[in-house]
Parts: sequence; structure tokens; C-alpha cells
Amino acid sequence: MEIILFGPGEREEIVELDAGPEELDIQSEEYVLESPVHVACRINRNGDLVRVRGEAHASLSVPCDRCLESFLYEVCGSFSFLVQRMPQGVPVPEDSETESEEDENLYFVEHDANTFDIGKYVHDAILLALPLKLLCREDCQGLCVLCGSNLNEGECGCRSADTDSRWQGLKKLSEK
Repeated sequence: MEIILFGPGEREEIVELDAGPEELDIQSEEYVLESPVHVACRINRNGDLVRVRGEAHASLSVPCDRCLESFLYEVCGSFSFLVQRMPQGVPVPEDSETESEEDENLYFVEHDANTFDIGKYVHDAILLALPLKLLCREDCQGLCVLCGSNLNEGECGCRSADTDSRWQGLKKLSEK
């Protein structure tokens, strides 16, 4: 997923594009991309230095961490980086990625480079924007610890009092 970064003069530009799962390597056994990822980038050019700030929006089918049912989750992640085009005759440094003063990644590219691959940034923005715990709804009841039934669909009939005899002492305290 490449965008054109370098052009004549200093200017600001907004670029929008869509990418599929094969371009971004987002598909997995857990996450299924339900629609193309929409990316909007603001590109600020200042000679051979370009700042890119972007947002990526995606719809993923993900499993709930409590009941394991799949549900649609809308995610929006952001990214930002700088690209410095090296002067003609000056080689790109061995470590072409460094941290800049503004805590943004700074990449160095050859003098004749005009495009830059943002696929890695979009991929990371989407996955890092996912919460640690994905829930189909806030009051998800999860699964029964005895029979594995989805408690969102109703009571399963298992007797929760018979779960583990080691908890009986605590149960007696809570009844008082």
C-alpha cells in the first residue's frame, strides 16, 4: 500500500484509499476483515521532509472474550511518521529508521524515491487500536463454567452451588 509523498513545492494534501486484507496482513483465525480498510492521510511536504498523519478505519468480525460468539467491531487507529529524502549522492544511513525529536518515526529514503509503503503503519494502527478485552456487549454473561452454555441465551440449569466444595466456607460467610 504505497502513497506518493514527494512532489513539487511545499504543500499539504489529503489522500484517501482503501486496502484489503491481503495488502495489510490483518486476517487471522481470530480477526476477519469484513470490509476494506479505509485510510485517510494528511501529507505535509516541506522540501525533502514529509510528515504523514493518518487514520485507518476497519470493520472486523471478532470473537467475544466472554461468550466466544462472533460480532462486528468497528475500529479506528491512527499513525504518524516522517520521511526524509536524502540529498543526491548521499547514501541512506544503515539504520534507515530512527526516533525524531517529536517522538515520531523518521525514515530516510533514496533521493529519487517518490513513494512510501504505509502498509505496516495501517496494519499496526488497526491492531493496536483493538481493546485488550473484546466484548459483544457490556453486560455479556459469558459461558457456564460447568456445561459451557452461553448464558446470554438463558439459564443453563446447572446448579452453581455445586461448582467447587472449596468455596463453601466463603459462601457461608457471605450468607451471614
